[in-house]
Amino acid sequence: ADKNIQAVKKIMSAALMITNENDWVLIGGTPYLQETGASKVARLFGISWKIKEPTGQKIQMQRSYLKNKSVQKDVQSFIEFGFGYLAVLLTGLFLARYINQHLTIEDMGKYSFTSSWVMILAPFLYFSAPQAYLRFHDEHTISRKLRNFLMPFFWFSTVALAAIIYKFTSSWIAMLYALTPMLTEKLYLLRSKMLITRLNILQITSQLVPLALMFYFCREHELNANIVLAFYGVGYALSIFFPGGEYTNNSIEKSKILHFLWPTIFTTLLSMFLANSAVLFAKYYFGYESAGVMGVAVKAMTTVSSIFSFFLMFFPIIYMREAAKGNYKLIRIYRRFITAAALAGCIIFAIFYKFIYYLLGAEKYYDHAYLFIILIAVAFCNFLADIYWLYFSFEIKTWKNALLKGMSCLIVIAGISFTPRFGINYIVYLLLAAAAIPSLVGMIMALAAENKYLRMKGNI
Repeated sequence: ADKNIQAVKKIMSAALMITNENDWVLIGGTPYLQETGASKVARLFGISWKIKEPTGQKIQMQRSYLKNKSVQKDVQSFIEFGFGYLAVLLTGLFLARYINQHLTIEDMGKYSFTSSWVMILAPFLYFSAPQAYLRFHDEHTISRKLRNFLMPFFWFSTVALAAIIYKFTSSWIAMLYALTPMLTEKLYLLRSKMLITRLNILQITSQLVPLALMFYFCREHELNANIVLAFYGVGYALSIFFPGGEYTNNSIEKSKILHFLWPTIFTTLLSMFLANSAVLFAKYYFGYESAGVMGVAVKAMTTVSSIFSFFLMFFPIIYMREAAKGNYKLIRIYRRFITAAALAGCIIFAIFYKFIYYLLGAEKYYDHAYLFIILIAVAFCNFLADIYWLYFSFEIKTWKNALLKGMSCLIVIAGISFTPRFGINYIVYLLLAAAAIPSLVGMIMALAAENKYLRMKGNI
């Protein structure tokens, strides 16, 4: 205590020695330092300050987002991924163009029919396991125990899909397409870790390899549906050996993961059914050629709606992170931006639909290009569901997603029997109704629950 008293006396003495009577003012009989005296004392102890011009609160809040390290990292990731994603989009465009130009309409129908079944069944067979990477990552790191727990699902689905593909095609080489789940696993793993460069390389390579193989094969042979499936499979096989980055040794709660995945598997299964059922219904009611026409429209929609996939690569991860913090304003900024960007993309694609078909080498399908326009609207509705229903995943109540997707399927099942009466056009309009109604209902439910949660945290 004596030492502290002596130290205070020394500070007071130093302050008195460096100032004079003009640096002090008496208020109520008590001496207070004026600005001149305060500046002298501050310099003595190495203290400085600067008075800035005041700015509006709204401007400060907007600038604070740009200074936020998480936002800066997100923006950097968006830019880095954007250049790679453009390369992926262009590669996919060339690949789709080559296939459309070299497959007959009937072979296109066979290829689209088989690939549609694979897309529908794969999530069910691997238990929708990739979603666990997005939900249970920790600041872009994945536990090795989590991956070891999920990998058996992917291997099982690969074996099961191989048997199913052989049943459809009677082709041993086409069974290579069963490696689709292995590519999905690695893409989701890299995506959850935000390893952007590796993600871009894997996506580009998985498309360049089949494109190169098809180009070489067609020099002496005619391309067919089974060869296309096989060459895709070769490109997907590379993902097995592709490095996935480092892992942590954090423990995992298997029961919690399974509790999350049980409803998710049905949601994903129903989503993939709705996304690919157009080809299946066209084949069932009108044959392989109609399936080929619908397959081209679906492929065109899938290719150009990659703008949606670009945002969905990151937004779920960002949402889970910011929702845990209760950062409502940042979530709202991101969500409004990507919704506006996706809507603008849909409008542009709908206006220039014939040009899209030309780029895809699908000139012989011009008469049915209107199917593509309706499917773009379907894709946008599904996109809205993906970004506005995320709160259900955050609170691990994904059974709500399953119920809403079940509503979509019920609409399709109730209306599909009228297809022979109204023709192939009716299929896409039915899918639009099945996407729009549940999306709107789910958005209302999710936003109400999200706002309630954020009010509890005091951030809204």
